[in-house]
Amino acid sequence: MAFCSLVMFAGTWEKPVVTADMYIPFVPGDSVYIYNTKSNLFLTEGNNWGTHASVGDAGLLFTIEKYMQADEWDGKTYLIKDLSIAKNSWQVMFIDNGSDVYVDRGSQANYYWQVQDFGNYLYGFFGADINPEYNLANYPDYFLGHCTTFRNEKDGVDTGTGVIVANPADYGEGATFAGDLYITWALISQASYATYGAKLEAYVASEALAAKIEEAKAAGVSTAAAEAVYGNTDSTAEELKAATDALTQAIIEDSFGKATPDNPANMTDKIINHDFANGDCTTGWGGTAFGRGGTVADGAEMYEKNFDSYQDINGLPAGIYRVGVQSFYRAGSASGDYQNYIENDLGTRNARLYALNGDSTEVSVGIVHLASGAEDTNKSGADEISCSDALLVANTMAAADYHFNTLDKYHNYLLCEVAADGKLRIGARKEILISTDWTLFDNFSLFFYGDSDAAYKMW
Repeated sequence: MAFCSLVMFAGTWEKPVVTADMYIPFVPGDSVYIYNTKSNLFLTEGNNWGTHASVGDAGLLFTIEKYMQADEWDGKTYLIKDLSIAKNSWQVMFIDNGSDVYVDRGSQANYYWQVQDFGNYLYGFFGADINPEYNLANYPDYFLGHCTTFRNEKDGVDTGTGVIVANPADYGEGATFAGDLYITWALISQASYATYGAKLEAYVASEALAAKIEEAKAAGVSTAAAEAVYGNTDSTAEELKAATDALTQAIIEDSFGKATPDNPANMTDKIINHDFANGDCTTGWGGTAFGRGGTVADGAEMYEKNFDSYQDINGLPAGIYRVGVQSFYRAGSASGDYQNYIENDLGTRNARLYALNGDSTEVSVGIVHLASGAEDTNKSGADEISCSDALLVANTMAAADYHFNTLDKYHNYLLCEVAADGKLRIGARKEILISTDWTLFDNFSLFFYGDSDAAYKMW
């Protein structure tokens, strides 16, 4: 009954939509958001390398500028610049080989664009005449479009969110390619997008709060205050997030006194950004910055470097805890890691999971080798590589994500004590460098076993 009542209650929040009255005329030099009117999604970055032109609920800020030569404009050629989140700077959008489009030009030659006015504030974009290859003469009727059957070739994942330059007539039933290519775009002002963005953020926060209310009800924790915030559709994202945080803390505190070694309390919500969701590998974590090699998969990585990355947690009850993470360490190349694994497994686990309490007592454990989870076939369907004659291992974050979250592999655990001050640092470090070594992380966890004699006997 609780679940049904919450679903009915959740219907009060609606995902925001962009309407035609928000479309604005094209003015060269204005900073705008670019919206695909068929897929109802914004132009952004993602997919291959994290900087392939893509579509999503949220968009990047763009400026479509006249391309000037000797202070003169030819009347038709533009540069499309974007404020890339991945690069944290203004970049230039370009057409790459094979009609892929990226938002972070380096020295690529095909980065000029022309604009076609479809009427009613609707526009199309295509390669300009001055491009050496991707121009109207070489590729007539090729437009910038959202490809609904797009495949992220880097990670081997069908996402359906990529943006390419192609002929829409080549897509659809009976055509060369399956799916659709949506080439009609509208421009949205910064003011309109700010209103839309605030509503979107609140909607996402409301979904999180709804899930947390359901969790609290199942645990027998009062949800009255949280439901009051949720029931007010004027609540801001900040208010919804605060209600979620408060309810999370209430659930955790309720579980303190119930924790035993046989029924530990799940304290994972005390770890900020424990699963690196939505591509965020920075929030909550200190020390050496995690990386994320441009992929659709969540997670965090360290490639060919030594590191010490950690998070400090406060306000924990004293007692015994289990710290966990899904992670693997590749000691060099895939084949080199396999040899290290079979010849000296424990001695070559250079990356370590550790926990340090307020009394400066540290516990650590070597992170398992990538080769320890090798399979005789490609299980992920993404990029996997041979580590021996008959075995394959993940070679990208997308492949690793499948092994972590679908096959439930590469678990690492340690037990530690939290003293009376309630402080605990959890993290991972590596102090020995091997060429091309690679460590990947996802799904940090924290469980409380209590402070009974039985709990301390485990430690």
